[in-house]
Amino acid sequence: MKDIDWHKIDLNLLKILRVLAEEQNTRLAAERLFVGQSAVSKSLSKLRELFYDELFTRERHGLTPTPYCLSIMPKVNQLLESFELLLNKQEQFDPASIHRELCIAINPLLYRVVIPRLYPILRKEAPNAVFRFINWSWDAEAKLLSGQIDMGIHFSPLDTSSHIQAINLCPVEFQLCSRHDDPFAQRGYTIKQLASTPLTVLVMPSYANKLSIAEKMMVSAGLEGKVIARCDQLDMCLSIVSSGDAVMPVCSLVQHILPEELILSPIPNEITLPDYHIALHATHHSQSSDVGQWLQQRIRQVILSLHAPEADK
Repeated sequence: MKDIDWHKIDLNLLKILRVLAEEQNTRLAAERLFVGQSAVSKSLSKLRELFYDELFTRERHGLTPTPYCLSIMPKVNQLLESFELLLNKQEQFDPASIHRELCIAINPLLYRVVIPRLYPILRKEAPNAVFRFINWSWDAEAKLLSGQIDMGIHFSPLDTSSHIQAINLCPVEFQLCSRHDDPFAQRGYTIKQLASTPLTVLVMPSYANKLSIAEKMMVSAGLEGKVIARCDQLDMCLSIVSSGDAVMPVCSLVQHILPEELILSPIPNEITLPDYHIALHATHHSQSSDVGQWLQQRIRQVILSLHAPEADK
């Protein structure tokens, strides 16, 4: 690839590139920038010439970033953030100064537990921001890199780009969720009992064809597992467990939202549990920005409060 002529690049072009990467639509980008759609298209043409890459390909639903575009966006965001910090005369960051949408992607197993506690804190401190909470799905990595997602809450380790960093918050404790009147749950399941018990598993949205963490644990113990239901919604999984004889492997944080008829019990010792942590996932740029630092602090505060043994006592 030819060397980029940096003399032809100005900050306005980079700002347009950032908005295009976030919106992936020229019309929406134009609306955000308060310019005509034709002006955005012309700027995109200039960017393509300067970077010697298409940057975006047109699809029926809008624009899709090219691999090269995804690779440069963390650096572009970092560069723009540096200039914004340089020009910002405020000595101390105030979340109330945020006037944009903040998007947080969350593992569906943690969604219902975290949001009710996290949102009121964020809303109180950043009343002018718009908050969007989404399930972590197959395209979360690309959206983190493009800036469409500000931060993710998921397990770690996770197979993602080297441009995305994971910050571990606390270890994950896996347990079995079942009905209170389940005779095995009262005294703890043996591996033989678990092997013949129907399982309900929570799967990641758009990951229906991949083995869940629960199924991988069973396979590692030489058990096939008798899966009777898979769902990407935690509430639906809990409803299935409540209405039948199935059990569901879960993260222990779920205890904070369990219906009265459900209980958690240990997973048999013969099953090797994975060494996972609940972690924040974000680009280096997002983590180092003022907004990113603030989000990290508040998310860490909520997760650690939920993880503490006395959280709901």
